[in-house]
Amino acid sequence: MDLVNRRGARSSSSSSPSSPSEPQQASPQEPLETSYRRWLRLFPRDWRRRREEEVLAVLLDAAAEGQQRATSAERADLLRAAAGARATAGARAARRAPGRTAGLVVLVVGTTLALLPATTASTVGPEALAAGLPRQLPGYSYATESVSSSPPGTALALYQQGYGVEFADFPQAVVVGAGGSVRRLDLAEGRGEGAQGDPGAMLLSPDGTRVAVGRYDAERADVAIQDLRTGEVVRSRVLGSGAVLPVAWSPDGRQLVALVLAAGFNPYGGDGGPPAGTPVVLNADGSAGPALAGAPELVEAAEWTPDGRSLLLTDEAGVVTKLGAAAPEDGSAGAPAAAPWTLPFPAGPNAWSPDGALLATSGTCPYRGSDVIPPRAPGEGITVPATGLVLVPTGGAASPAPHCLPDGRGYMAFLGWAGARTVVVAVSADTEGTETDPVPIIAVNVDTGERTRLSAIPTSGNFAVSRLQVPSAVLAGSLQRPGAAPTTAWDHGRGDLALRIAAVAALAGGVALAVAAAAAAGRSAAARLRASSSRASNGSSTGRDPGTT
Repeated sequence: MDLVNRRGARSSSSSSPSSPSEPQQASPQEPLETSYRRWLRLFPRDWRRRREEEVLAVLLDAAAEGQQRATSAERADLLRAAAGARATAGARAARRAPGRTAGLVVLVVGTTLALLPATTASTVGPEALAAGLPRQLPGYSYATESVSSSPPGTALALYQQGYGVEFADFPQAVVVGAGGSVRRLDLAEGRGEGAQGDPGAMLLSPDGTRVAVGRYDAERADVAIQDLRTGEVVRSRVLGSGAVLPVAWSPDGRQLVALVLAAGFNPYGGDGGPPAGTPVVLNADGSAGPALAGAPELVEAAEWTPDGRSLLLTDEAGVVTKLGAAAPEDGSAGAPAAAPWTLPFPAGPNAWSPDGALLATSGTCPYRGSDVIPPRAPGEGITVPATGLVLVPTGGAASPAPHCLPDGRGYMAFLGWAGARTVVVAVSADTEGTETDPVPIIAVNVDTGERTRLSAIPTSGNFAVSRLQVPSAVLAGSLQRPGAAPTTAWDHGRGDLALRIAAVAALAGGVALAVAAAAAAGRSAAARLRASSSRASNGSSTGRDPGTT
């Protein structure tokens, strides 16, 4: 049967042949043939070159009268046949070039895994902090993207990794987002003047949504505040021509206390004491806050009470001045009142316990049997008086004696409070002074000494962890579910993605070379075996020993 005439595809050309002088014109394809050819494109190119026209003719011959497109049954048959043809072609190509095939498989699978989407952390709000810390925070990565180019969202933690004084050490300020994003705080890394390559002075807000960054040494020193959800940065007016250090956020995150120093400050200067400066209050939008009437001229530390209504300022002599409500209706800072005690230097931001009963300070206290101490080797004592955390009761002279958490050569760094009677520290070395890796984050019950491991940060053997800051809500959540949150697959951004894809490409190339070399060796061995068999066969047919000439 004439299939073409049956379908009418060439009726015009067969009824009126063109003259030799007229150019041949291709006949238009009818819808059914177009539909079949579209499905036949699923087959490998070599198969189509050899068999497409033959199969097309069979399909057209078997089609029903008036049919306009391939039926569902025909489409299913073509799909199955195309899959089989491509599998056969792939196996044939793999036999011809096994190295290239293996490398391509590794490249495709590895790139697919590398491109799996990460959590969109910028949409995660402060309520996610209650889930607590994962079992382990991220270690150092050279390819971590910046906050400015890809905001991480609400932060679980902020810390520095590495020191600029070390060889081939590139210190980073790392923000860990509650949704799994890890970003470099490039704002701080660009403000580390006078700090030997380390990031500038930085302070995470209590709700983990903003970071305040000062300056260690600049002619026009100010404070920059970056929103970790949007990347937006606001700057205060110029506050001085030396150093400006943010030291205390108010509990509601609406105000910030900073110290303005008359000269630059080197955190590694080795002068043995904290810097003293003039205290100023800034609002979260960078504007000037209320004046601190009655404040000491020079202050070394500032701490808000947990209710945010009072501010304690510690001067160079360790004397504390307590200012009343920070922002009363009349705009004043409130009347100053001398505190009933002289305190050692506060241990860091958020040093006040949630109920206001204890204040964590850095100092020295004698060891007593009831004191809370870190574990130590059997039989090892602690030298007294011991340096460490002194938890000072705030009820005045009638209060119980201070609790003491001796360092015991464990190099404890105060992080905050996970509860009214539970303090949280990071221990960067054991009781023998050996550096720990990863650095554990531990909650210590003030009354019983019970220790609970909450999380840890790997140092990779070279990138020391310092200046760790964790919001109080995260610490409280971690204590409720210690170790419950699994270590996430951290998203370091596009830079890390590019590095992973490059690694996958290098791995694919190595696999391709190895497989190709193995295949070549196999072919060579097979050729030698065939040649040996051929010589043996020829020798036996002539009746001579194959080894003789």
